[in-house]
Amino acid sequence: MNKGQFRRTFKTGLLTGLHYIPSILLYTLIFLITAGILVSLGRRLLSHDSSLGTIKIGYSIEDNSSQTEFALNIVTGMDSFRESAELIEYESREAGIDALNRGDIACLVYVPLGFIDELFGGAEEARGMDVIFRDEKTMEGHLINDLLQSGANILGTAQGAYFALHFTNASLQIPEETAESLENSLDMRNLTYVLTRTEHFTYENFEVLSEFSIRQKLIASGLILMMFLSVFVMAYIYKCQHPVMRLRMLSSGLGTAGCFTAEMLSAAVFIYGIYIISLTAVFIAAPPVSVKAFFLAIPVVLAAAFVITLFIYIFKSPVTAGLSTLIFTLIMMYLAGGLIPTEFLPSFLQKASVLNPFTYLIRFMLTILWR
Repeated sequence: MNKGQFRRTFKTGLLTGLHYIPSILLYTLIFLITAGILVSLGRRLLSHDSSLGTIKIGYSIEDNSSQTEFALNIVTGMDSFRESAELIEYESREAGIDALNRGDIACLVYVPLGFIDELFGGAEEARGMDVIFRDEKTMEGHLINDLLQSGANILGTAQGAYFALHFTNASLQIPEETAESLENSLDMRNLTYVLTRTEHFTYENFEVLSEFSIRQKLIASGLILMMFLSVFVMAYIYKCQHPVMRLRMLSSGLGTAGCFTAEMLSAAVFIYGIYIISLTAVFIAAPPVSVKAFFLAIPVVLAAAFVITLFIYIFKSPVTAGLSTLIFTLIMMYLAGGLIPTEFLPSFLQKASVLNPFTYLIRFMLTILWR
């Protein structure tokens, strides 16, 4: 490879790109404004009654036992619960119903005095908890039903264990002190399991994206899209596609591979500039973002520059190359779970996401942004 000609071609790409700085800045500005509008509309959509967003659930608990308080703390501390629900406490059932009628909450969970006794001995006066919904049917109601159904199954399993133990103690006429010791042992086993539940699962094939919130995934995916879709500006920087320029490069000893590499690197410089501007906006609007992300995204920048250059060399025309890159990027992002969760895809597409390079681009971007 002619190193002098390579440097001149790289420099030509940079100087050509300087003429398009206004277009590059305009593209970045339009992208940021559009993304900001979509995020704003998305927040309103997520909080609307007919959506699957954060749900406000009211609760009133008469039974202020340590077990009830402990169970409540465990549930509200789960990441999955914090993502999907917001609990609001009310002093009484009547206050909760008033809030329900005003539309402040989607449902009211009322736990009466003596409820916990159902788990510890099955007292006859024990009562079940009440779940009260608003009249209108919403997606929130379906989501809460699923949540309560799962909770009821867990409670039922625990309740069955206590009933069986209590019945066995009574049938065998086990001394009271021994029975109490056995029940305490069951309590400790349940507590130990709850506190160490993550140790009972292997995470070898666990979906890494689920460690991050929906907002974080969308921001990471948006930054990747922004870099790849800069093809609509970058395409006009490439000059080696002109027949006269191509003959000049070949005659000077710089082959197709050299032209490709020089133009890819010159485009990567401008894509990196677009990324820095966009990440600065994210850093200000959606903290905390890791400062290291300003420097560690270079592999993603080079991947975007490679794909853009490849499509330019294949399709020649900037417009055709831009549309082709757009279609390719959207399909790959969709199949990688960047636009919607992979759980919504058919099972064979979920398995195929392991072979999708964009899956690892998204994971890498998430890692450098929030770790």
